[in-house]
Amino acid sequence: GLERTYRDDGRVRIARPGISDVAFDAVIEELLASATGGRMTEAEAEEYTFRALGALKEIAISNSPAYTIDDAEIALIDAMRQRSGGVRLVIADILARIGTDLAQNVLFEAALSASGGEQVDLLARVADSVKRFGNRAENRHVAGLVNVIRTRPGAVAEAAADVYGAMNLPSADVI
Repeated sequence: GLERTYRDDGRVRIARPGISDVAFDAVIEELLASATGGRMTEAEAEEYTFRALGALKEIAISNSPAYTIDDAEIALIDAMRQRSGGVRLVIADILARIGTDLAQNVLFEAALSASGGEQVDLLARVADSVKRFGNRAENRHVAGLVNVIRTRPGAVAEAAADVYGAMNLPSADVI
């Protein structure tokens, strides 16, 4: 029957009714290994993430009519809200090249809620977006930016001031 038909197909295994969960899981792992090379390790998944984001960044930079980076906007926004570190900054680079209110507002929210070096880096991405597409900030973002300029020290305040300057808002509001 089936065993004879699929005997030479490494992607198919025949299991008897009533197989235990442990045995079933073992069969699944065996199939994954033979059909795809097995599960990705965390390091492989991280490398794959960076390669995929690198490809999206190249698409965003190229502005090619063959691909529209805007199609990835919602997935990038979801990832921006869930990821941290270097991955989050690469996502921010890409979002800074998407000319929608939503993309810029997500960048503002991320930058205003971050701290330290990450905040400086994210504010730089906000400034890039504002320079590229104009000021799309909501009033709460402007208020948050003014608060950062007035209350944070050094590089963070300078990065926030760079964004504020790119927005072409009156400097009297922050002095």
